[in-house]
Amino acid sequence: MSKWNSKKPLATLGLLAWLALTAATSSLPSARANSSYPFETRFEQDLSSIALKVPHVDGIQVTRVFDFIRTVVIRIDYAGGLPDSKRITSQNRVQEELQEESYIQAVERDSISCIPEDRSCPPWPGFVIGELMVMFVDVSTDPTIHPWPDGSTLVASNVAPTSLTLTWTSTRDGANIVDYRIFGSNNLFATVSNMTHSYFVAGLMPESPYSFRVGATNVYGDYFSGATTYVVTPRPTTNVPVPGSAGAASPGHTANSDSNQPTSLFLRYWYISLLGVALVAITTAVVLVRRRNLSRG
Repeated sequence: MSKWNSKKPLATLGLLAWLALTAATSSLPSARANSSYPFETRFEQDLSSIALKVPHVDGIQVTRVFDFIRTVVIRIDYAGGLPDSKRITSQNRVQEELQEESYIQAVERDSISCIPEDRSCPPWPGFVIGELMVMFVDVSTDPTIHPWPDGSTLVASNVAPTSLTLTWTSTRDGANIVDYRIFGSNNLFATVSNMTHSYFVAGLMPESPYSFRVGATNVYGDYFSGATTYVVTPRPTTNVPVPGSAGAASPGHTANSDSNQPTSLFLRYWYISLLGVALVAITTAVVLVRRRNLSRG
């Protein structure tokens, strides 16, 4: 029994459905030729060996690469003037050879670019003659498909009522990463360069829960979600209002200076009035004593 028969068909069906949806919507990163992919060197060597082994095949080339699902599309170049029946026979032979490789998870005929309306389909609809989709096994240490190393962390430190500092682990392949993206409670906080591994977050609310996540984007536009962390900001240690909220003190003033100002002015006028009354009383007393002394003399 061949290796293909031992595979679960759901994996291939899911791959076909996903790729068909990608081609229809064009919402995901487009396929790329000549970019890195898992087992690139070994796979290209095997393609050259298979092309020499299978009759009527002049060469086999990788035409499209889907890094994020570990899949490539290969095109078989046939000898000139070969009829479709011979080409399909050779294609089946190439498929059988590839399915025997331990690093290949699935091989399927490519049907995405077959469009009946513009007559691009062969007489046997459902696949394109000469094209195969190859899905590689998942290798957790491959930085192309798993840029975050095992045990990656996102740590929140210096947690204050309205701010904190996030620090995260570097990806495996720093040169292939364009930037890091910081998300807080599903909102994008910032995008920083691939040389930055910490970020100061401000403008938070005291005694509030926050979840943060870091992600990485490579040179091809693929996004890889990284580690997450969860924090609750503490209660303020003083009665000073949160910056930007109602009643917040302005620089150079205490929080209660404005509310105490009327009381301070009232006390000030009261003290001045009392001082004036006291001065008048003393002056009156001095005048009366002098008059009394003069009348006695």
